Amino acid sequence: MRMLANRILCFLLLFFPEPVAAVASTTEDSLKQRLFLTAEVNNPSPYPGEEVELIYTLFFRRIAPKIKDIEKPVHKGIWAEDHSPEGFIPSRPDADNGSEYRSAVIKRMKLVPLQSGKLSVTGYRLLCTLPRDLSFSQQSAPDDSLTLIAPDVILQVRQLPEPKPGGFSGVVGSYTATASVERDTVPAGIPVTITTVISGQGSFRTLPDIPITLPAGFTRIETDTSDKLYRDPEQTSGYLSSMVTFRAEKPGTYTFSPVSFSAFDPSRKTYSTISSEALTLTVLPHAASTTDNLQVTTQERPLPEETSRYSPAWNLVFPAIAVALITTLLYIFLKKRSRRRHRNRRTDGNADPLTLPELRETLETAIENSNGIHPQSLTRSELKQALEKQGVEKELSNQLLSLLDRIDKARFSPGEPAENELEKLHQTHRAVIEKLKT
Repeated sequence: MRMLANRILCFLLLFFPEPVAAVASTTEDSLKQRLFLTAEVNNPSPYPGEEVELIYTLFFRRIAPKIKDIEKPVHKGIWAEDHSPEGFIPSRPDADNGSEYRSAVIKRMKLVPLQSGKLSVTGYRLLCTLPRDLSFSQQSAPDDSLTLIAPDVILQVRQLPEPKPGGFSGVVGSYTATASVERDTVPAGIPVTITTVISGQGSFRTLPDIPITLPAGFTRIETDTSDKLYRDPEQTSGYLSSMVTFRAEKPGTYTFSPVSFSAFDPSRKTYSTISSEALTLTVLPHAASTTDNLQVTTQERPLPEETSRYSPAWNLVFPAIAVALITTLLYIFLKKRSRRRHRNRRTDGNADPLTLPELRETLETAIENSNGIHPQSLTRSELKQALEKQGVEKELSNQLLSLLDRIDKARFSPGEPAENELEKLHQTHRAVIEKLKT
């Protein structure tokens, strides 16, 4: 499925029982009755630093339009991240004021207010283009277009309650912290690594830096921080992992908590102190206290700093991860090959009839293989012109376009299609596929 330039987002043509083969020229007022935008935020009164989600939804009738962003939303005082879908966007039946529509989520944004007060998200404009008719005549009417302006979104950002705890750096959310050290005994002067993980629900993209604290006499060598991750745009959970390599200069036993910070939990409306568990590290006298022993050690076995930085447990985990990854890739490969064989058997008529989505998929694949055209991203008019440029006979071109229309109408019309209609679709589908192969 191709991505279109300038983030043009295309919908499938959706057909309904009433005839739409020749839609009359429409005025802007009538287009506005068929197309409109809504904007909805899941929390209109957040705290500074609290993440909320903004969703723009397009409602339409009859034919799904081709859409293109004209102006992006303006959001002063608000950090924002766009999670808009790409390619074909699914739609579903919906209603507004008793009228039937279809709706599709066209833009999804993560917002984090950076200050209290009245903040707004405004100015989002969308260009919608619709064909005036769906006929296959040479003299097609020009497309209609309409610019939609999304409603403004207002956030009443509440002030964080007073008094704030000492050292509070603006962390808002529900978090936990864990810590581990690669080994609990180490000679003085030998590097050792602490790993900390902050996880929970909140805006990890705007989480302030939370330093790892080390006892006096510890020298920091290197810090490695992972990305602040979301696994899914619709989720708010994530984690932040840091690895700090250090060395202790003096022998002794040290107990410390690497991570400790204050956070405001908006669901409980309270401040709390988040701390990782205490770690105990025993530092032995310096490994180079006897020169002769050090020389013998370097000849017979590696020094501690030359051994793996990972614990024996990790030495077992890494091979297991590699085996699991190879097994998963092999499974996906075999499954895809099985699907291709299954689809080939079904198109040969040796198994159950193809479903409506499979009819469309195999037809598009046949067009692509025979003519190098990618029909998924083209309107009917554009597909017709592409077939003409490739020298496809007019009769076959009309059969292809008509078959695509019949499949979409059967697929998206309310209720299940009749059995005799499905049988006719399969017969026509087989005939057209054979013509494409010749």
